[in-house]
Amino acid sequence: MILHRFSRSVVLLLLGLALLGSAPAKDETSALRGYASWDELTQGPYKVSPSVSALCAPPLPQLEHPGDNDPGADHFIRVYANPQAAPLLRSHGGAEYPVGSMIAKVKLLASKDTPVSVAFMVKRKPGFNPASLDWEFLFFDGAMEKQMPAGSKCQGCHGDLQEKDGIFGSYLGS
Repeated sequence: MILHRFSRSVVLLLLGLALLGSAPAKDETSALRGYASWDELTQGPYKVSPSVSALCAPPLPQLEHPGDNDPGADHFIRVYANPQAAPLLRSHGGAEYPVGSMIAKVKLLASKDTPVSVAFMVKRKPGFNPASLDWEFLFFDGAMEKQMPAGSKCQGCHGDLQEKDGIFGSYLGS
C-alpha cells in the first residue's frame, strides 16, 4: 500500500513536471515579452503572402487564424532576434545556433504597428527535440497575453532545413 501510494505520487510529480516543461519559465516569458528590444532583422514591416502568413499559425479551435478575418488585407512580418541569434542570422551562414537563441516573428496586417500574433523559436539543449533541430516553437496573441499551442506544424517546415539549423531568413534580403 505504501509502495502503491509512493508510485502514484511519483507519477503525479513527473506528470506535473512534464506539463511545466511545455510552457516557458516565468523569466523566459519576460524575456520573450521584451522581443521589441532585440535586434530587428527586417527593416520595418516585411510583406509576405497570405499563404506564407498562414503557415506560421497554431491549430486553433476557431476556423480562422487571428487576423485572417480580413482576406483582402496585406500581411506583414517583423523579425527580431536576441543577442545570441542576431549575429548568426545576419551572417546568412549555416552555423548551429547556441542554446538560448530566440527569434520572434511578429505578424501584422495592413502594415499596422499592432501585432496580430507573435511566434517564437527558442533553441534548446541537444536532444530536446531532434525532429525540430532542438528548437521549441511558442505562439502568443499580439498582446502577448495568451499563449496558444504551437503544434507540430512548425517543426515540419523548420526541421527540414538542417543546413541552416531550421532558419529560413528570406526576409534578410541578399
